[in-house]
Amino acid sequence: MKTTSVTGFLWVWLLGRLRWLRPFSLRRRREFALMSRWEETVLLAAALDEHLAREVADLATAVRGYGEVRRRLSGAMERFLAEVVRPAIEADRRAGGGFARSTEVVRNGRERLLADERGPDAVLSPTLTAR
Repeated sequence: MKTTSVTGFLWVWLLGRLRWLRPFSLRRRREFALMSRWEETVLLAAALDEHLAREVADLATAVRGYGEVRRRLSGAMERFLAEVVRPAIEADRRAGGGFARSTEVVRNGRERLLADERGPDAVLSPTLTAR
């Protein structure tokens, strides 16, 4: 359907009128939940090491795009935070030798997330997981 037709215009106009529903959408709830988990991880990292906190904060740049790309990247970031970042931080905390390793893990993972918009599988490779 073309938006230059009367019917197309009416559909676009109607969608614009439904703007008030956006705060109640599933997408918004999921995005705010992801932002909350990311923020918790940033605050955890900030309490431990400044460089680590900066790298975790920079993870927010990895979620971008629209539609399917955004869903994939959001899912990848969620998995990366839960399966890689937090275990790496905990491993370094237990080891007691600083957070250089976890900082590097986060930096490499963020770069891979930014480089690979096809999906999360390349990001969550065994080379990045905490030992």
